Amino acid sequence: MLNLILVTVFLTFPIFDSYSVNCRSNLVRSEIRKCTQTVHEFQRTHERMDGNKWLEPQTAGELNRKCDEAMNCLHVLDNCSVFEDDDILWLEDFCDSYRFFTGNFHECAVKIDRNQKDPCVQDYLVNSPYFMLNSDERCAKLHSDGACVSNVINSTCSPDYAIDFDRLLDRQMIRMKC
Repeated sequence: MLNLILVTVFLTFPIFDSYSVNCRSNLVRSEIRKCTQTVHEFQRTHERMDGNKWLEPQTAGELNRKCDEAMNCLHVLDNCSVFEDDDILWLEDFCDSYRFFTGNFHECAVKIDRNQKDPCVQDYLVNSPYFMLNSDERCAKLHSDGACVSNVINSTCSPDYAIDFDRLLDRQMIRMKC
């Protein structure tokens, strides 16, 4: 008769719900300088982006890469309050939306970008005035423009694309605490 011995090994790893970062340490200061440069590089890339070429693959690839770099460094420095919350919110929102529009949604984005008759499309895609408004106005305008853009997407592209856009809009509304 064969006796089986079952051995159970328990490994424990400490789990930290919160941790302290010394924001004045030389290492963190060095990371802050690098991150500031990365965010400024993103801003320069964003500013020089030609409004007519924002959906082109080369532009999209470069800007999405800069978004990833900026967002990664910002999240590393979350506890140091290096950047204004509104700036981080704008960057997160822009990068999420831009990745969405230049990803699987790209074909529809090109179609709706040509839409000049619905001001909500240009407001949403180009002007993006939401961060200049107070919280209540921001939420009302985003909700109104978002519903309008969703209708344009539904009629211009397909109901499936409209559902995908609605998910993006939901993320935006949550981020902006609407």
